[in-house]
Amino acid sequence: MVVTVDTLRKAHSTLQSLWDGEVDFKDVEDLDHFYSDGISKGAILKIVLRYPNNAEQVTVVFIFPDGGYSEVFERPINHMISAWLAPILKKKKD
Repeated sequence: MVVTVDTLRKAHSTLQSLWDGEVDFKDVEDLDHFYSDGISKGAILKIVLRYPNNAEQVTVVFIFPDGGYSEVFERPINHMISAWLAPILKKKKD
């Protein structure tokens, strides 16, 4: 089962509805030195979650082709990303 960038981009509004701040989808190539440790290796999409009370505070999530994602953020966001991906992955199985 492979998740595509197009499929994820189509679900942008769904993720935005789960997050109080701003959700930005970025190309994985749009990286900086913070990700030189390999955490983004093989990722197809970079998601930047900006917090509602502080646009400078962000959480970055990398999504991988198998529907996996980087888990370097706090648990509430982890659950939100899982809830967002679940129906996408289910559609891919159908």
